[in-house]
Amino acid sequence: MRVSQRNLYSTFIEQFNLASSRLVELNQQASSQKKVNKPSDDPVGMARILGYRDSISKLSQYQDNINTAKGWLNLADETLMQVNNILTRCKEIAEEAATGTLTKSQRDGLSYEARQLLSQLVSLANTKYEGKSIFGGHKVNQNAFRETLTIDSNQNDQVVQYVRSISGNSTKTVLVQFLTDGTIGQDAIDYRYSADGGETWQTGQINAGDTSLNLGDTQVQFWGGYQVQANSATDYADTSGTWLWIRPTASYQGDVDSSLSVGKIEANNSNLKVWANGDFPQNVMVRVDNITTSGGVTTVTYSYSTDLGSNWTTGLTTTNTSFSVPGGEFIVNDLTNLNANDTFLTRSADLYANDPDLRASFYGNFERDVTLRIDSISGGTVTYSYSLDNGNNWSVGHTTNDTTFLVPGGRVEINDQTHLTAGDQIVVKPERARLEVEISDSEKVQINHVGRDVFGGMYKGRPVFGGKGKNLFETVGKLVGFLETNNQDGIQQALDNLKDSMEHISNHLASVGGRENRLEVADTVLSGLTLNEKQRMSKLEDVDIAELMTQLTNQQTVYQTILKSSAMIMRMNLADYI
Repeated sequence: MRVSQRNLYSTFIEQFNLASSRLVELNQQASSQKKVNKPSDDPVGMARILGYRDSISKLSQYQDNINTAKGWLNLADETLMQVNNILTRCKEIAEEAATGTLTKSQRDGLSYEARQLLSQLVSLANTKYEGKSIFGGHKVNQNAFRETLTIDSNQNDQVVQYVRSISGNSTKTVLVQFLTDGTIGQDAIDYRYSADGGETWQTGQINAGDTSLNLGDTQVQFWGGYQVQANSATDYADTSGTWLWIRPTASYQGDVDSSLSVGKIEANNSNLKVWANGDFPQNVMVRVDNITTSGGVTTVTYSYSTDLGSNWTTGLTTTNTSFSVPGGEFIVNDLTNLNANDTFLTRSADLYANDPDLRASFYGNFERDVTLRIDSISGGTVTYSYSLDNGNNWSVGHTTNDTTFLVPGGRVEINDQTHLTAGDQIVVKPERARLEVEISDSEKVQINHVGRDVFGGMYKGRPVFGGKGKNLFETVGKLVGFLETNNQDGIQQALDNLKDSMEHISNHLASVGGRENRLEVADTVLSGLTLNEKQRMSKLEDVDIAELMTQLTNQQTVYQTILKSSAMIMRMNLADYI
């Protein structure tokens, strides 16, 4: 067979390219230490390698999350330990002050330290990790608590629910004694107050129809309807009559866990429109008793009941559209729409729709509050609206023929249409207080805390936990108040409550410790899984160095041989053999 120069050249180029390509491939493997550098090297292997890389990346993110969670929880652990130390010191102060041998001056001296310890507790409750509040729920960009004032009574009558606001600032607890009987908002009432523990007194009067208690640098605004009992100005025993203490505490400003609630304001007059302002911890019913007009001024006499009409507080009056009641106020659209014996009531949002048998639940991923309003019911078809801004704007005209109501973020399910009436409202409040991080495909760990549940204090104007012992800010605040007013019995009560506070903090410390231990276990597991995935990927991806060096040496020899033999062949000429 005749071999042409073209055939020789083509064969030489083909062999040269093959050898060069293989040599470049081996050099690339030597440089990257990987035998699979592109999909064409091993299509099936590359798919598996990409899967391993994705898995390792996910595991790495979980480990980053664990490191973040450890930072949050370690700081919470340290903070709560300091809180426990402060409570221990408060307990020591209370034990010392509760003895009958101490004088008023000595108790007053201890009160300065107690007040500073309260401020330090507030500072600890506002602890931040990397600029994020760890006790504020989702509101991580602001302080969880602020120092404020609250009010106590010797009558155990939850006076705080009658208080609209407390303004001003006092560096000492203000003691108030009432000198005449009466109902705030209705009668003229004489009182006196002291800001130095009873050493000196100032007098004042609440005028009839007025609800303001002026205490010098501090003012208390009542809703009205609070009944007080008189005590003699020469009787300093707070066991009789009505006494008030305006003392320090802290108010929670963060998020809380909340869920679906059902609520409604009812009125028996269809022409009457009623709104409610405030925070109603119980059912409140208002009854219109009398309406008179004189000199162009309409006066409405009304009563209210907190037990659905079994008992009434009577004789209250208003000359405008606002009706003050415990917890807030009702506002009507027009006094001319009122008739004697009209009633309207609000029921606690988590207890009531228009029928106590109505049950509701929600499903989905709600990013904000959703208010659902029943507009009409006809032949099994319910027309409803929903609002995403607490009722300021409504999306109307939605209908359902069953018990499912579709709203942004999910759906609301009720148990039975027969329990619905037009005007009912269902409010969906998603849980927004907990910050959780994923530590595996199926596990999450809460890294923050709901400060209200840890420290207590005041929330929406009322003491958390009813102000009982596990409410740290209320317990220490009361201790300060009792020290500053030389109240030995009150100090003993605060001492008993401090024991509950310390136990409460110990429980939270145990919760934090449990989560920290869980993170350690998860971190160890993730490290093992990551190592396993890397080993499996290495078997597919990484090159055997010894074998690669042998192949590279052989391929270099092949490449040089091809170059040498091809050069010799290409130099041969027929003239050399003539």
